[in-house]
Amino acid sequence: MPFFCCLLISCGSLKNSPCGELDGRRYRIKEKNEIKELYLLTENGELNAYPIIDSNDPLLPDSMQKKVYPRIVKNNTLPAPLNLYKNGINLELMVLPLKLRPSVENVPLQLNSDFNGAIFVGYSFDKYNLSYNRITNNLSRRVLNNYKFSYGGFIGLGSTFMSPTTTAHQTDEEYDGVVLQKGIAGVIEVNNFTLGIALGFDNLLSSDRKIWIYENKPYFALSVGLDIN
Repeated sequence: MPFFCCLLISCGSLKNSPCGELDGRRYRIKEKNEIKELYLLTENGELNAYPIIDSNDPLLPDSMQKKVYPRIVKNNTLPAPLNLYKNGINLELMVLPLKLRPSVENVPLQLNSDFNGAIFVGYSFDKYNLSYNRITNNLSRRVLNNYKFSYGGFIGLGSTFMSPTTTAHQTDEEYDGVVLQKGIAGVIEVNNFTLGIALGFDNLLSSDRKIWIYENKPYFALSVGLDIN
């Protein structure tokens, strides 16, 4: 159930990105096999793309060559599609709804769905695609899609069910233990819908960590997240 809840929440954000997130930033474009830079500003609903004339000072763009991308275009002449590229640091809230634990101490392969949460920090490669979709015969609407790949590390807290089976029968107690989870992950994001694969390690935050069979043992996990940049 936790997995399906996380997936539904993430899918609910699978929609076009707002152009406002481009505001006041610089991006690369590929034009005739040449890489150039643009500085983007939103003004009264319009997205303005200014070529950068001094790479050391993006606040002095070339206003004479700016291109305008209105929210709605009322004729058949549409601005050409625009592909923007940007690299940077990605910060996300992440959950690992499914953990695949290899066989340990004669306990077979396990698929766990315990509650957990983590912070992911990674390096990202972004691509923004700006185009127009026709909504009537003479009206077209601006559409922005964002595609991102990130890789990095995560750390957070989670829970795990403690039992005689997971302690090699060295205790008869059953309870939900708290774990510190950490690891590395690769994440793909499409318009704020995030899905990834992680390699993690858990450390039990109690005295039973010495007898817990999964203490610091590697596992694979599916991750979903929410971009908080």
